[in-house]
Amino acid sequence: MAPSTDGSLAIFDHDSFVQLAERLRAAPPTERDVRAFGRLFYAQARRVELDRQGRLRIPQELADSARLGKEIILIGAGDRMELWCTETWEAYT
Repeated sequence: MAPSTDGSLAIFDHDSFVQLAERLRAAPPTERDVRAFGRLFYAQARRVELDRQGRLRIPQELADSARLGKEIILIGAGDRMELWCTETWEAYT
């Protein structure tokens, strides 16, 4: 789980996370945006596990960064899921 670029949280399975890491590694390291994204993404990414009831415990610093409250939106977004604050999602859409 990691902050996404649009104010949401991205949830990757292991294989999708590895594929993203490979794409970042293949990107030109001389490009400032690539370096900045990689630094911020990896510094804030957290491994999370499902509990026995299939729930994810969202680390507080990630919940705070996405401004998650009592109401959230979960969407499928290709190779990941995204958690959004309802207000942020409504403004985005």
